[in-house]
Amino acid sequence: MTNKNHIRPLAFLLGLALYATNIASYAGSVDELKHEISFLAKKLLDQSGKDTITIKQAAAMKPFIGVCPEPSARGIKLTCITPGHNAAKAGLQTGDLVIAIDRLSMVSNESDKKHHHSAYRRVFSSLNTGKTLLFTVLRGSEEMKINVTVGAISHPAYTMTVSKDQIPESGD
Repeated sequence: MTNKNHIRPLAFLLGLALYATNIASYAGSVDELKHEISFLAKKLLDQSGKDTITIKQAAAMKPFIGVCPEPSARGIKLTCITPGHNAAKAGLQTGDLVIAIDRLSMVSNESDKKHHHSAYRRVFSSLNTGKTLLFTVLRGSEEMKINVTVGAISHPAYTMTVSKDQIPESGD
C-alpha cells in the first residue's frame, strides 16, 4: 500500500527540480539538475513501490522573492539571486550573508544548532505576496539593511509520468 504522505514531498521536490531546469543558468548546470531529478524520481518510485507513477500538478501562484538560501550557524548565505525578481531588484547579491530578517536573527551559536533552521523556516513558511521584509545582510565586512517585497511566481501545471526503466543507473 502506498503512503501518500511520503510521496507528496518528493513529488513537490521533483516538480521544483523540473521548474529549476528553466532557471538552470542561474542555479547550476542542466546536467546537474537532470542528475537531481533522476535521483528524486528514483526515490519517489522506490517509496511508492511501483514501476511507474504519474504526477499531476495544477498551476499555482506562489510567494517568491528570488533567492537560493543556504541556512548555517552564521546566517543564511544567498547562493543565487534570480535575475528580474524582487530580491535582485532590491539589491541583494549572491554571496550576501543574511543575519536577520525583520529583526529576527538568522545567526545561532554552537549550542543552538537548530535555531538558524527554525528561524529561517518561520520566515519563509509565512511569506505573503506584497509583504515587505527587512533583510540585514553582511556583504564582505559591511552590514546593510535591504527591504525586499515578496512577489509571486507562477508554477505551471504539468503532468509527468516517471518509469523505473527510464531512470539511468547511478554513474550513467
